[in-house]
Amino acid sequence: ATSEESTKDIGKIARRIEIPETYRKLITPLGNVNDYWEVIAALEEKKPHLAIIDSIQTMSREDAGGAEGSAEQVKACVDGFTGWGKRKGTIFLIINQVNAEGNIAGPRKAAHAVDTIVELYKYFDEDSYDDGELREDKKHIRGIRSHKNRNGEEGIEALFEMTKNGLKSVRKKGKLTLV
Repeated sequence: ATSEESTKDIGKIARRIEIPETYRKLITPLGNVNDYWEVIAALEEKKPHLAIIDSIQTMSREDAGGAEGSAEQVKACVDGFTGWGKRKGTIFLIINQVNAEGNIAGPRKAAHAVDTIVELYKYFDEDSYDDGELREDKKHIRGIRSHKNRNGEEGIEALFEMTKNGLKSVRKKGKLTLV
């Protein structure tokens, strides 16, 4: 469910990142929606094993206070989705943005409701620059880092290259490069 992409856009993305047709048939996109209850109704109908919400600060509930994106709205939507997922056996991937300081946007209480927090970021290291300019081969490198993990280790990082077909693991000697 996304308020930022249309159903057609989601299909284009799935083809671009080369999700096989067999798997694309399993995807039921719900585009251009930001109403919590509309998403819940679709989930009740489809009963998915996995639901992706992009992004949580654009969702709103009429029964919660505050404006869309406010602490009250984000917390109410996170609590609602995670509670529904626990009752129905659906895993939720809830996407959230970061603020200008690089911290998770919205209320910290919402972070307590989830099992894992994973950050996708642009990766730079001391080897990334030549004469103050970002090297061409480093411009598309992304890191993924876990900040919270109730079911495993925290702080694990891995590197990926952002390609036109999506993220591809950066490998070194046949193994995923961990930072």
